[in-house]
Amino acid sequence: MHNLFAEVWMRLRGGLAAVWIFVPIVLIALFLAGYTWWWQQIADGVRSGAGQFQIDQHAQGREALWDDLDIRGFPYRVEAQFNAPRLTAPDRGFAWDGKSVVLRVQPLKPRHVELTFQGHQHLLYAKDGRLIEGGADATKALINIVAGSSGIEEAGLDIEGLSGQGDWDAKHIELVVQNATATARVADDEGGAAATPPISLAAKLNNIALRGDLVLPLGPTITLVDLQARFKFPNALPEGSAASLLAAWRATGTPFEIQNFNLDWGGVTLAAHGELKLDALARPEGRVQLKIGNHRRLLEVLIAEGWINPDAQQGIAAALNTLAFMSGDPERRVDVAVRFADGNAFLEFFGLVPIRVGQVGPLFAQAQH
Repeated sequence: MHNLFAEVWMRLRGGLAAVWIFVPIVLIALFLAGYTWWWQQIADGVRSGAGQFQIDQHAQGREALWDDLDIRGFPYRVEAQFNAPRLTAPDRGFAWDGKSVVLRVQPLKPRHVELTFQGHQHLLYAKDGRLIEGGADATKALINIVAGSSGIEEAGLDIEGLSGQGDWDAKHIELVVQNATATARVADDEGGAAATPPISLAAKLNNIALRGDLVLPLGPTITLVDLQARFKFPNALPEGSAASLLAAWRATGTPFEIQNFNLDWGGVTLAAHGELKLDALARPEGRVQLKIGNHRRLLEVLIAEGWINPDAQQGIAAALNTLAFMSGDPERRVDVAVRFADGNAFLEFFGLVPIRVGQVGPLFAQAQH
């Protein structure tokens, strides 16, 4: 009897072992089936979302069209290519068309969306007496978007090898940018004011050339622009021009915090940090700390452009020259502060009596009531 039970157990164990060999295979097959279903769900969502976007734009009197939509990319991503896309928004005076736009979504990270603009892109803006039209090409033109429960949580821009040209109010402009990156994200709000969420902004541009029917004060080539800043903005963005955006930001009553700013342009270097906001007349107010390299060249340009009060030119030049001599900096950089108050700009030197530089007007026209 004992031998019989042992023989039955051996056979049963052998059978179970054979079954267990297939368990991982079954699990993998189920996972692949589930992943394939999920990929198809996202792909269908992209296609239906594109269709709904067309419907929504048409309801607002706009047109969003493309020649064809090709969805592929399995298994790594959902990749939707819109060939010959074009968007026309008469209410905004805006029209855009391009060779193609590719939208990518990773099935395991569906909140992350990537948009790549391929080939030539053409833009037209005609509204409020302003006409802007131009085209651009880039080796790389990428937009990254991270969606949250209440909207976009983060947006990023990555550009390489940009070249473009066009007309801005009858002035021909040519632009070249070696590379540029920018990121804007909704930051943690220490005050908890949900109506005006803080936004952290970081942007860096290298080797910019701007030529055409315009003369830049420090020359056509900018070596570096680097900015880290923080500000608050309403959840509901206003429609309209840049002046509308500035007015909406001013309404929050919060400053634009410059955490770090660096500029290298035409032999002048500038580092800055501070806070600025707009007063009731849309004039800047606040204080910015500066470290200036090649202050003589900068001073020449500011005087030539009429941005410094003639009565203050001699005193400012003498003060900056003295600071450069005493700084001990091998590049003779000087530390000063600029304070804006009541429509005036003042230079401050280590607690000495500030020097009034000149007047500063409104950044945008006030609405007439």
